[in-house]
Amino acid sequence: MIAFFQRGLGIISMKYGIVVLTLALSASAAGQGIWTITDAGHSSIVTSVAFSPDGTLLASGSADKTIRLWEVATGKELRRFKESIPSSILSLAFSPNGSQLASGSSGGRTCLWNVARGQELWCFEGPTKVFSVAFSPDGALLATGIDTRGVDHTIRTFIVATGQEVRHFGGNSHTVYSLVFSPDGTQIASGSNNGTLSLWDVATGQEVRRFEGYSVYISSVVFSPDGSLLASGSGDNTIRLWDTATGQEVRIFEEHTGSVLSVVFSPDGTQLASGSYDNTIRLWDVATGREVRRFKGHTHHVYSVVFSPDGSQLVSGAHDWSLRLWDVATGLEVRRIRSHTAWIGSVVFSPDDTQLATGSHDNTVRLWDVITGQEVRRFEGHTHRVHSVAFSPDGTQLASGSWDDSIRLWDIATGQEAQRFEGHTGNVTSVAFSPDGTQLASGSDDWSLRQWDLATGQEIRRFVGHTGSANSVVFSPDGTLLASGSDDRTIRLWDVATGLETRRFKGHIANVNSVVFSPDGTQLVSGSWDSTIRLWDVALGQEVQRFEGHAGDVTSVVFSPDGAQLVSGSQAVMITFRRHDNTIRLWDIATGREIDRLGSEYPIYSIAISGNERFIASAGATAIRLWDAKATALETVPSSILEIPVTFTHYPNPAGAYATVEYALSEVSRVQLSVHDLLGREVLSVLDATQAPGSHSLQLATGHLSGGMYFLRLITDDKQMKRPLIVH
Repeated sequence: MIAFFQRGLGIISMKYGIVVLTLALSASAAGQGIWTITDAGHSSIVTSVAFSPDGTLLASGSADKTIRLWEVATGKELRRFKESIPSSILSLAFSPNGSQLASGSSGGRTCLWNVARGQELWCFEGPTKVFSVAFSPDGALLATGIDTRGVDHTIRTFIVATGQEVRHFGGNSHTVYSLVFSPDGTQIASGSNNGTLSLWDVATGQEVRRFEGYSVYISSVVFSPDGSLLASGSGDNTIRLWDTATGQEVRIFEEHTGSVLSVVFSPDGTQLASGSYDNTIRLWDVATGREVRRFKGHTHHVYSVVFSPDGSQLVSGAHDWSLRLWDVATGLEVRRIRSHTAWIGSVVFSPDDTQLATGSHDNTVRLWDVITGQEVRRFEGHTHRVHSVAFSPDGTQLASGSWDDSIRLWDIATGQEAQRFEGHTGNVTSVAFSPDGTQLASGSDDWSLRQWDLATGQEIRRFVGHTGSANSVVFSPDGTLLASGSDDRTIRLWDVATGLETRRFKGHIANVNSVVFSPDGTQLVSGSWDSTIRLWDVALGQEVQRFEGHAGDVTSVVFSPDGAQLVSGSQAVMITFRRHDNTIRLWDIATGREIDRLGSEYPIYSIAISGNERFIASAGATAIRLWDAKATALETVPSSILEIPVTFTHYPNPAGAYATVEYALSEVSRVQLSVHDLLGREVLSVLDATQAPGSHSLQLATGHLSGGMYFLRLITDDKQMKRPLIVH
């Protein structure tokens, strides 16, 4: 566990030294991840998107093996669906009444989900990939298009209410990539990998018509709202329009420069939208075949497009991991649902501890709500990696340093760029505000430090002397000194008023990545690629203490607000073919002793401590993680555990005769509370009742339980929650 010193108290030992690495919101436990953002949007290709019939919800499926439900108005993720045997999601469809969602996956599973609760209603286990799913107009049947390997058919129909298979047909000569019911529900159209476009009778499974003209795969098929036309998208870069009664080709649309992966009619049938390998979405006039509008912004293949029910918006899912919402009338992007898509190199708390800012190699700066883990705002403008971010002392502005050689100042309230500082001739690696908030300091791999006036954006002073990249820069608490750490293996102290070097600290045998002053300004700590952390006396320039234990590069160091402890982060390196580190470690300043550590599957590039000493934030790879620094036990659970709200808690832990359990409900729900042993066996049923929304609290009698480790499990209608419980 991680626990900071309290005055008059010691450190609680790490008796149950197990670390939990959970996704999304999780209960606060010793050193446990409260939430983790790993590409808070999908973390891989978005393969399928679907609007709910009322247009308020959006579902997306991805190769990251999840289905996510989003609120269209805000872009907020509402729910996450995950198969019991996860595999890439290839297709999605809402039922006509919007209460259910069907999915097809690469693992051969066809699943039906309850949208409101996120529960899996049934799954059909098939031997091959399910490329397409479609509901009949009355919602009674579900059809699937599948791979031919190992089967003698390519289309299946199921009764939605029971999951029972009704019929299978289509032969085994081709894989069905796309299928759709006709508006009257009597026919199914299918497009295949061998260029076969067919019409099938739902009642008999017989092929009614075949549309000739393709020699390459057909990726998408769709009926016009009145059923008189069929549109198909293909690997020959075209969209074709067919008369369903005669089977004749009516029109061909030929502007795409890559395979057409998705086509959809507007609700009134007058327009067609298409998504393509050429990274664009295009809008077409059905009557003339003319391109009406082009939607640009995706940086990779567009796999899925769909109209909103009123036809005013389009949503697209792409290989760039993003979902985008577009205004049909203007062609402008309305909203983008995506988080950092590249390494996150910097993380910092706001002065009031309510927000986190991150800088990433995806060229963006993002603001996050500490409690919910939700993205609050995105700052875009840098043209290269953002390596460092810093809050102004009053919390109203953010500064970011980038590999585009610039520093930018952002207004947090508006998200607008307030000032740009240019002059460095190399990547900007570090930025820091002066304590009074009037100046900014920056370090760069042009080997210089620079001092800037915030009001004018002008360079005030340049600090020259390092013979390698200046990786870290920080003001002393009184604002009179600057400290810098460099690839030249030194830490240097500079007079802010004159720009002169006043002291040099030597001892590290590799690059110095991070430096920070103690809260009283009398000491300086440094972290290095030599795997050590060193404490220096500012006045004397002497090494006071050395902290050893990391086996990887020490990338970030930070003092606790009271200056009694130190937290360090490290990334793994290869040493004699063994992988080491990716840990956060807590150190006692006075003794140099390691007090605790947290393990992570991600490298740690940056860490921050909240001012109230409650949280530790870490950033690395594409993940942001918030850790509880105050709790008293650690839990081992799989990373696939369901979301756990931070409002589910219990104390004291370890418990004596009693423990108080607190939790909150967002809606009326059945609540089951029980205690389990380490093997998962229930040892005590505490509660099974239906409760109203709001906060709840109860006393749990634990005195009769044998001393040791247990788990407290809370089950509601839409979540399962688990917390460690230690009994004396």
